[in-house]
Amino acid sequence: MGLSKHLKRALWIIALALMVATFGRIAMTPESFGQYGDFRADHLSEERARQPLHVGTDVCGGCHEERLVEKNSGGHAPVPCENCHYQPEAGSETRASAHPAVSNPPDRTQRACRICHQFMDARPKAFPQVADFNEHIMTNRLKIKNKDLGEVDETTPCIHCHNPHGPKIIVAKNG
Repeated sequence: MGLSKHLKRALWIIALALMVATFGRIAMTPESFGQYGDFRADHLSEERARQPLHVGTDVCGGCHEERLVEKNSGGHAPVPCENCHYQPEAGSETRASAHPAVSNPPDRTQRACRICHQFMDARPKAFPQVADFNEHIMTNRLKIKNKDLGEVDETTPCIHCHNPHGPKIIVAKNG
């Protein structure tokens, strides 16, 4: 007994799909794929040719000397500017329009500070950590020197009281 017409058609369609997939894979696989393992070897030279996203604190200090001196004299001296002021292609001549957005951290909420300062047992005890940010804010709100800053509550950003370039300053100059 022979195969029915429907089964023959289904088998032809499956065979055709497998052939298309096989030839498509061969045609779309780059020549350098597999040269150094299971990835595209040309990727290495392409990445080396790209402009770096993080240009370093010294480059920022070329224009922002006052901020750099302030930062280097405070607790954030070892922290690169890009940790808070990340901007792709910031300061590059090709994307000068992106640079003004660098002047303030993209995230001005407590979240930005919690990345480094949320209490974790694995961090050194000497590292400034806050176990409960809400409690920290409510406990220290009376210590704010300038009473014109307005109300302080659990959602108040850290930069309301701390200057991020010199965090020990009790009232931010740019908050």
